[in-house]
Parts: sequence; structure tokens; C-alpha cells
Amino acid sequence: MSSTPLALFVGIPNPTLSDDEFALFRETNPLGLFVGRRNQREPAQTRALIERFREAVGREDAPSSPTRKAAASSISTPAPGRCFAPSASSPSSPAAMSPSARRRFAFRARPWAR
Repeated sequence: MSSTPLALFVGIPNPTLSDDEFALFRETNPLGLFVGRRNQREPAQTRALIERFREAVGREDAPSSPTRKAAASSISTPAPGRCFAPSASSPSSPAAMSPSARRRFAFRARPWAR
């Protein structure tokens, strides 16, 4: 393994690093890892994937970067438990809004449904 990393970011097709990929990365020593949407199942699994990649290349500071699609999906997909409508007693509740405002609220409140 070369001590100087290749100027190369790599991606993998699965949410885990296979033994063959581990050996390839150990041998080639790429600079970093692209983490795509297909690689992300849960935060703990994604962290484990990045840690295993860093173990393969032998550098704790090896960078990882989300792909554009992964970054876009994390922005447009709400976190579980974070998307909620105002209470019915709130002045901004859908029940207190005009029909056109209610449609705009429904569109903004559900970005994943676009």
C-alpha cells in the first residue's frame, strides 16, 4: 500500500463494504469515499461503512462525501418525527386557513410528495 493516497474518490454499490472491496481499497489507497443514497440505510450503518473504509485505507482522516442525489434526498426528505402540522388551536392551523392557503400549506408540509 502506498502511503500517498491516489487522487481518487470511490463509490460502492452496497450499504456495506465487502471483503473484496476492502482488499482493493487497502491495495489502491483511494483518497475518499462517495456515499450514495443506496449506501445509506440508517445513520449507525452509514457511520460503520465510513469507519470500515477508513480502516481499509489506513487513514482516520479519509474524507467521505455524499453524492448529489444523496445530499438532495437528505434535504428534501424530512427527518422522522420532525414533520408535523400545527395544532388545531393554532392560528396557523389548516382549519383556520383559507382554502388557497390550506393548499399552499399542504404542498409545503409534504416535500417528499412532490
